[in-house]
Amino acid sequence: MSKKQKTIQNEISLSGVGLHTGNAVKMTLKPAPINHGFAFCRLDLEGAPIIEARAEYVV
Repeated sequence: MSKKQKTIQNEISLSGVGLHTGNAVKMTLKPAPINHGFAFCRLDLEGAPIIEARAEYVV
């Protein structure tokens, strides 16, 4: 069974206040290639690690 995939057409940035920290935050959403999934790049950490959004990472 195939899954239908969708992505956004253009990059978009949002800014606001962090829910748990109250710190100012900025998030940029970018279109992804086919079969890429969701990932987060932590620009606030050394080396800007990329973290895949996976169910087993939820605590």
